Amino acid sequence: MTPTGIFVLCLLGGVPLLFGLWGLFAQSLRHRHQLQLQRLALLQEALRSPALDEATRRELLAALGRDHSRWRHTAYVAYLAISWSGFVISGGCWAYYRISYGWHPEAAILGCIIAFSLLTLPVAVRELLRRAPAPAVR
Repeated sequence: MTPTGIFVLCLLGGVPLLFGLWGLFAQSLRHRHQLQLQRLALLQEALRSPALDEATRRELLAALGRDHSRWRHTAYVAYLAISWSGFVISGGCWAYYRISYGWHPEAAILGCIIAFSLLTLPVAVRELLRRAPAPAVR
């Protein structure tokens, strides 16, 4: 099989994978949006309560202002989807070349190593942060 045929084969496998990942991503966004709307409705109801003291009201308004977790979660899901896809596609191309031709294409090996390192990076960072010494409290 020619390199063009390999590229077409990888493209035919990669495009449905990307559409499937996009579908999962969109479903996750819709679910998070519904949860956010429920949370905002609950906070709106709580802010309208006449029995709410001023300190609690300020705390609720501050909680509304610092909510950026949705974008962080979305970016994290996209990062993992891209790195996982890269790992699987480059590993598949590497295995195909190895089985079909008996040689190791350097680009697929390098892509597999880079994608695997990107895939495991969040776990490594989380582990390093967990093991970091806690700051002294005064």
